[in-house]
Amino acid sequence: MARGRGSKPHAPTDSEVLEARSERAHQLMGRFLMDFWRLFAGHEVDFPYMDPDASALLRRGVAPFLASGARLRPDAGRTVPMELTLDDKDASKPAHVRLSIGDESKWEDAEGRTVRNAPRRLVVDLDLDGEITQILSVGMRVEAG
Repeated sequence: MARGRGSKPHAPTDSEVLEARSERAHQLMGRFLMDFWRLFAGHEVDFPYMDPDASALLRRGVAPFLASGARLRPDAGRTVPMELTLDDKDASKPAHVRLSIGDESKWEDAEGRTVRNAPRRLVVDLDLDGEITQILSVGMRVEAG
């Protein structure tokens, strides 16, 4: 931000603050989705941007699938634009994100056979800290597609 001689820096407008928070949320969701699919594909994923309890809950939810020997081949190209709820520009207030993802993934069973899922939609609800740097909780449901 350039300033002229003697001018004071301007405080960001509410719109600029909301735009910056929205951009951080989009970046965090992109990272989460990449790691989410990698987890289902059987890769080790750290989720350093998640609350440890939320990360543990997500891993426990995926564990039975992975323990069966199955591995997902993600095919989630149709992500509906995320719904982002920001109460206001106050970074002390959490944000909520809902992702709706069209999923036509295939998976391999323990014997290596490929199985195609019926088209479905994954709806993922995430609560973020006010600074939009950490995922505090994750919920997911599957809908027919």
